[in-house]
Amino acid sequence: MNQQKLTIIAPFEYGRENSRAISHGIKSGDDTAITEAARVLSTCIGNDPVVLVPVPNSSGNAVTTLMLANKVATFKPNVTVTDALYGDARQKAYDIKRSGKTVDRQDYNLRLKATVSAKAVLIDN
Repeated sequence: MNQQKLTIIAPFEYGRENSRAISHGIKSGDDTAITEAARVLSTCIGNDPVVLVPVPNSSGNAVTTLMLANKVATFKPNVTVTDALYGDARQKAYDIKRSGKTVDRQDYNLRLKATVSAKAVLIDN
């Protein structure tokens, strides 16, 4: 297994300021929330070439995370977006946690559908 260092950048602390509203807005596809989150996320990305890879939602496809990644790319000319991951349809992570269970990485069953050639940054909500 090829293991590489993973850095997590979380510019919004859930439950503070309007982060919860932004998070829920992103999940519902609200352009204002997506734009605000993209603006903040873009400040966390340097100037080297980066490929944003949106993480699929519970449908197994990247939907609103793809919208978010594309919006981040409008703020950063060094950023491209590749919809490179897909997974199995599954129960939402929020619902799994609320039932008292732990979300396991096998629950996602993520697989590559495209090659990512530059530094990849996963983007999730």
